Amino acid sequence: MKKNYLVILNYACSEVITIKLNREQKAKARTFVNFEDYVASLENSYHFQLKTCYWMVAENLHERTYL
Repeated sequence: MKKNYLVILNYACSEVITIKLNREQKAKARTFVNFEDYVASLENSYHFQLKTCYWMVAENLHERTYL
C-alpha cells in the first residue's frame, strides 16, 4: 500500500486532521525506520500531540459525513 494520506483523530479536542502527503513528505517518511516516528515528527507542524491521537495511513481517501 502506498502512503498517500495521513488521517489523525485528535480525541483531546475532537478534531480530525487529514494530510495529503506530497512527494517531499513521502521521501522524508521513507528515512524513518518506523512510520509512527515520522508521524511524531509532524506534531509541531500540524499542532497535535501523538499521545492524544489515533492515526492511520491510506492509499486512497474515502470519506463519509453524516451531519
